Amino acid sequence: MLRHRNLVCGKNLKIDKSIHAAYVKAIRSAQHFVYIENQYFLGSAYYWPSYKNAGVDNLIPMELALKICSKISVYEHFCVYIVIPMWPEGVPSSAAVQEILFWQSQKYRRFMIYVHAKGMIIDDEYVLMGSANINQRSLDGSRDAEIAMGAYQPTYTWSGKKTHPRS
Repeated sequence: MLRHRNLVCGKNLKIDKSIHAAYVKAIRSAQHFVYIENQYFLGSAYYWPSYKNAGVDNLIPMELALKICSKISVYEHFCVYIVIPMWPEGVPSSAAVQEILFWQSQKYRRFMIYVHAKGMIIDDEYVLMGSANINQRSLDGSRDAEIAMGAYQPTYTWSGKKTHPRS
């Protein structure tokens, strides 16, 4: 098996994990907040005994949880904003839609909104925009053809201004 950065090749199969890797790297580098707007928000279930075989292995929700916990442990203010549709696409009675609704019902603030965007903003310094949903199908790297672009604004940063970049 050949591994080159985020491309995994083996037995006539190529898997591109670069979009997933970009999300994870950006979340890990966040210092103040993460804003995600996506049509789907499904991720890993590694630490939930009853969901170990769910077949969803992207790390984005887990990375967010780890980031929040790390900030809490050092008493630093940190926010995560996730905007997703109130009602997922699909047949309402299907197992997949029911699973999404179950996990979305754990939210505190819910508003009727249609979301088709796929993007993330980190600390008002970095943006990741593209076609990939945060779900297994888009981030698996072997199913759908996805594209994403990351952009960084080095002039307006928290560290450079010692305050919010827009201040």
